[in-house]
Amino acid sequence: MDALKKFGWRDSFERAFQPFRAGGFQAGRVSTEYGEQYQVLTATGEIEAEITGKLRYSVDSAAELPKVGDWVVLTLFENEGKGIIHEVLPRETSLSRKVAGERTGEQVIATNLDTIFVILALDQGFNLRRLERYLVTVRDSGATPVIVLNKSDLVDDIQDKRAQVTAIAPDVTLVQTSAITGHGLEAVSYTHLRA
Repeated sequence: MDALKKFGWRDSFERAFQPFRAGGFQAGRVSTEYGEQYQVLTATGEIEAEITGKLRYSVDSAAELPKVGDWVVLTLFENEGKGIIHEVLPRETSLSRKVAGERTGEQVIATNLDTIFVILALDQGFNLRRLERYLVTVRDSGATPVIVLNKSDLVDDIQDKRAQVTAIAPDVTLVQTSAITGHGLEAVSYTHLRA
């Protein structure tokens, strides 16, 4: 399972997967979801997969079906680059929102996220109320929020805006960036985060 570590595999997922190992199943992480068609990252590469009928009909809601970030139990057909998803391993975090419309339900956006960047523009898009709503959603997911203050090249009152953000989120890491100048982008790069 060392090949899966680069995708976020850790001991907790290994323990959950143990009962399936003897059956010849493989583990993979969902990278893309198209309805009931999935792209799954495996130890041997990315494959296309679909869920079994048993899984489809054994869940109480669509929120329980595989979502981006989920670790799943697979039968692989490596020579075809395809697989069948039998189970979803327990989620450690789940970013979701309420389903729009009259029905009450949950729409899972992504799962098993450790850190979620909440990007707040420092120009006309600066909105503390919206930031507060996003932070509640991220905290409810179980992930750690990081606030990215972007467009720092367009404003002169950066310190004032940083103070306003810190007042409502004193315990959240702030990163100041400019996509145009490249300032601060290293702090949110994949390479920096993995170090």
